[in-house]
Amino acid sequence: LLSNIISKVKLLEAIPSALHALAGSGIEVMVGIPNVFLHSFASSSSSSSAAAAADAWIQYNLTAFMGKGGVNIK
Repeated sequence: LLSNIISKVKLLEAIPSALHALAGSGIEVMVGIPNVFLHSFASSSSSSSAAAAADAWIQYNLTAFMGKGGVNIK
């Protein structure tokens, strides 16, 4: 990707092997949420429940790849 001057990519879901490969590259990564999770995020009884569900998904799927030398997730 870098040799083709690609500075941004979009992953349709959090794929650990792809995130490992992008770590430290400086490439900006947008990660999509699989459709199966959208209903639970949107249909929670309150906005705080929806935010908690989204935060849990981020914690489980992305947090390990973030930080210094990690993936540039936007």
